[in-house]
Amino acid sequence: MRALAANLLRLMAIGTAVGIIGVMVIYGGWRFGYPYAQEWQARVEVRRLEARVDKLRRQNHRLRQQAKRLATAEGVKDEAHRLGLLKPGERSLRFMAQPREAPPNAAPPRDRASAVKPGSSPRAGPKAEPPPDD
Repeated sequence: MRALAANLLRLMAIGTAVGIIGVMVIYGGWRFGYPYAQEWQARVEVRRLEARVDKLRRQNHRLRQQAKRLATAEGVKDEAHRLGLLKPGERSLRFMAQPREAPPNAAPPRDRASAVKPGSSPRAGPKAEPPPDD
């Protein structure tokens, strides 16, 4: 019986020591690790803000150049033409690209009505649509 009590006391002492050491490790990790975590988080935030500042500086530079260009009569004229504005009596010409010819071995284009819809069988014929209500 005495040996059992001694073993139980020894186990309780070991458990208490492990618990105290665990609490100390957790406290030490929090006490000394938390400031490093905050510093790391601050560095990430600083990098994010620096990137945003760089982007805004580039945008500011681009807008200043555009303002300088628009301060001239030629710049105003170019911007007005870009927006499609015309002086009285001016005409606007728009050039359209010529359609490309299909290669000789290309299949003819299919119209949308004859295309097979997802979930339908390609063998089934087109579904009859109900007549429009007049």
